[in-house]
Amino acid sequence: MDMLPEKILKLRKKKGLTQEELGILIGVTKQTISKYEGNIKPPSRKALQKLADIFQVTTDYLLGRSELPNTDAQKDAELTKTAKEILERINTLPEDRQKKAWEHLEMFVNYEMVKKNV
Repeated sequence: MDMLPEKILKLRKKKGLTQEELGILIGVTKQTISKYEGNIKPPSRKALQKLADIFQVTTDYLLGRSELPNTDAQKDAELTKTAKEILERINTLPEDRQKKAWEHLEMFVNYEMVKKNV
């Protein structure tokens, strides 16, 4: 897992930005960006938030609290709600039908994954 300095460097290069350009975007000098990337000085909370905004990732991702670069909490909540609804509906079926429902769901997901890779 990358630490904050490595993530800043990797994300900056991915965006095609120089240290000077990134510094201008967040309101610090090129030297300050160099210190962030060299693990000499950590970004302030304000700078960290600006970095997250520029790179379109969460501050949790930058800080190593999450492996997911960006999450949309509302979308995650909707997916969780939908998954729970499906689970509840399947659980109302007789046991033999539950097994069949899971088999069909698994076949569908596998089919979609294969189709996506073709």
